[in-house]
Amino acid sequence: MEKVLVISYHFPPSGGSKTRRLLKFLKYLPQFRWTPIVLTTSGGTGFGFDPSLLKVVPREVRVHRAFDLSSLLKRILPSSDRERFSRANPGTRNSNRLKKLAVWLCRQALSWTKKWTAIPDVFMLVWAPFAVSTGFRAIAREKADLIYSTAPPFSNHIVGVCLKKITKKPLIVDFRDAWTANPVRRRKYPTARHPIELLLEKIVIRNADLVVSTTDGMTQDFRRRYGLEPAEKFVTLPNGYDREEFSIPDKAERNKCHKMRIVHTGHLRLERSPKPLLIALRRLFDEQPNLVDDLEVYLIGENQPFLDGKNIADYLNELGLESVVKLISHVPQPEAIRYQMSADILLLVIGVVPPEEISTYGVASKVFDYMLAGRPVLTLADPGPVSELVERTQIGPAFAPSDIEGIKQYLSDAVKAFRRGRLEVKSNKEEIDRYDFRQLTGQLAEKFDALLRS
Repeated sequence: MEKVLVISYHFPPSGGSKTRRLLKFLKYLPQFRWTPIVLTTSGGTGFGFDPSLLKVVPREVRVHRAFDLSSLLKRILPSSDRERFSRANPGTRNSNRLKKLAVWLCRQALSWTKKWTAIPDVFMLVWAPFAVSTGFRAIAREKADLIYSTAPPFSNHIVGVCLKKITKKPLIVDFRDAWTANPVRRRKYPTARHPIELLLEKIVIRNADLVVSTTDGMTQDFRRRYGLEPAEKFVTLPNGYDREEFSIPDKAERNKCHKMRIVHTGHLRLERSPKPLLIALRRLFDEQPNLVDDLEVYLIGENQPFLDGKNIADYLNELGLESVVKLISHVPQPEAIRYQMSADILLLVIGVVPPEEISTYGVASKVFDYMLAGRPVLTLADPGPVSELVERTQIGPAFAPSDIEGIKQYLSDAVKAFRRGRLEVKSNKEEIDRYDFRQLTGQLAEKFDALLRS
């Protein structure tokens, strides 16, 4: 068995889309004669906290956790300060005003520091230096044969480059999302950061032995911008699904008179807004008030403010949809799949992305789960990689977020089909078979083997 050091800041008990691809590779790599050794954070309580995921990490995977300053910062400036102060009695609130002000000032200073100095991300400051040291010891102790890093966060790739320089091991970098070509990421930071990010990306690309992307758009973008590198250095390995997860029985108690249920699982924020669907629903109910009792929407997972500064609760209040839309916070993956299997329509939200940059926009991992659910998928996305994938697999219709009338008409037709028991989807099973994670992991293992032979 060969050994590969896998670098990923996000790792169980953190969950969600940031760990999904990695966990599937870890599950199937041993079947292709590769033993994974994971380098991750000692914190592990961040995005999508889900301790149940620790049980799905294969026993043969050795995990090395590097010290993480963010854990210390959380103890110094706990996120629950605001709630704690708000619950305190008036006398306590008065006595703690100075402390509250000090905490707020510290948070503002940290936010400013993060925006201007945490390049490419905050983990470069709080984790990466310790990860390099821990990673070097892990490679020496475990006798790893090569290094694989997955991003975002892109500091994972910086750690990978440092370890390659020290150990002379081959390096594979995996881009789940684009870095400098990511239109959403570029909105979040000052323009002055961009040249530095470009330089860091160039260092990573030049030092990597193989560059993996999850979409052809990202692969072609890298080939265009790094034309001096061999074209075969850049390859596409998409996300996928794990058939074994869908052996979970559907425990939802349903009957022939239930409402038509629309389900979205996953993170909603920034450009990924369900607002077009909600507006379409409002217009549909205004035209056909009787449909209010025939529809329900479940939005499951974490949500944050969107590009207009509002959140889902604001939309629901403005549109009067509180009784129709149910908000459920992050749930473990098996439960999320049960919700998917209980749906009559699955919702996929991509949102509005600048046309000139949509080719480098990543494909949401949930679309691959949706493929196996056997439910119609209602996709909100402008023309691009996601809508093309939906069309190839024939899992449902794709509407531009601006096409409110088209979305409304689809919902109206869907309710009629649902009432007749004819709401179904005829997907392209041959195309869907291409995205089985076991098969994709085999392709990755072939790349590992080729690097060792070269």
